[in-house]
Amino acid sequence: MFFRYKINTKFLLFSIVLLAIAVRVIYFLSQPFPLTPDKLLNFYPDENVYYSNYLLITEKGFFRALIDEQSLWAAPLNSMYIFILAGVTSKPILFIRLANILVTSISIVYLYKIAVRIFNVKVALLSSLFMALYFPLIEVSPTLLTEPLYILFLLVSAYYVVLAYENRNYRYFIISGLIMGLATLTRSTYLLAPFFLGFFILVHFRKNPKMLKGLSIMLISFLIIVGPFFLKNWIAFDRLTLNNGSGAVLFLGSRMDTEGDEPPYRGKNYDTFEITKPFTHLQSEGDDKLKEVAISNIKAHFPDYMYWNVKKIGRLLVGNVFYWFYPYQDVVGYYHNSGLIKTFLKLANMLMVLSVVIFGWYEIIRLILRKGFKNPIALIVIYHTVIMLPFLTNHRYGLPILCFISMFGFSYFFQKEKGELA
Repeated sequence: MFFRYKINTKFLLFSIVLLAIAVRVIYFLSQPFPLTPDKLLNFYPDENVYYSNYLLITEKGFFRALIDEQSLWAAPLNSMYIFILAGVTSKPILFIRLANILVTSISIVYLYKIAVRIFNVKVALLSSLFMALYFPLIEVSPTLLTEPLYILFLLVSAYYVVLAYENRNYRYFIISGLIMGLATLTRSTYLLAPFFLGFFILVHFRKNPKMLKGLSIMLISFLIIVGPFFLKNWIAFDRLTLNNGSGAVLFLGSRMDTEGDEPPYRGKNYDTFEITKPFTHLQSEGDDKLKEVAISNIKAHFPDYMYWNVKKIGRLLVGNVFYWFYPYQDVVGYYHNSGLIKTFLKLANMLMVLSVVIFGWYEIIRLILRKGFKNPIALIVIYHTVIMLPFLTNHRYGLPILCFISMFGFSYFFQKEKGELA
């Protein structure tokens, strides 16, 4: 009986992954995704940044590209990933889009593995199904953006963190630290996450020598991956950072006329070049100028800025009406222009994610009140939410942790058979 149940569970997971691939391929085929470099700016402008850094590597070679200031335009790993995949085929953009569909679908397996260990099979299957069908996750899958790779690294590193917590095995601490490093090289906002986890490990396990040694090993492994890039940028560019760009998102997150929201959602332009000219927002000089203006904005209307940061939690985890019905003002405008079926799917996705976030945070808070800050996945969710709030925050940045929140949300309905960390 157990064997048959186990086989059926694996079959269900396999079916969910196949479903994820299918809906992502259908979405990709239904949208005018550009397949040539000259059209990248017309769809997701950030794709052009990563592709430009890939071209830099092809033109100058890997090591010479690293000491070119353009290498500061974005965290380095996504462009390296594009460089590796582009060498496989004569149609690199098409191949990378298809590869990222596969990457985001395979990531579901690690969400399942985490949920099984912390909760149970039912929670694992439901959260996997959520990840397969939630539209914003489908939306970013065929892109050259950081989300596909970052979500994979975040889930894999979290899985090994859970194993390290449960087994006190140094091998798992090493693997988790290394993959956290790769996640950080994909998106630098994850930079402080290992230290955030480390603080609570020190608090809760200060009398456990094995956990403390494991923490040290994890941090060393993390720094082995991330440290050389910090050192390179410090020596070559006198900038102790992984990449530029924080100035732009801090400025956009502090704009009074958009309440820190995406300017196009509010009918505005980004207008960063008006501040940075003759430099771009990705060049060091432009990045520094935007930081200065952002700090001035924050000081000038600090109470408003703090209020927006509270609202940004909703934008990060659920999105807002400006996102869901863009470019229309509300659901009525969207319905008249897009039809009943698309409107129904939008509203269904909104209701689904809103429910997941409400029940998920309820369970996270309940868990913390019962057991303290011991669950590493809850800590990752808290870190990722808090670290984003000062900056421009939209639903896309919240997608990686929404996968984790879905586990907690579904666990509300299945309280039995939880693991040690729950």
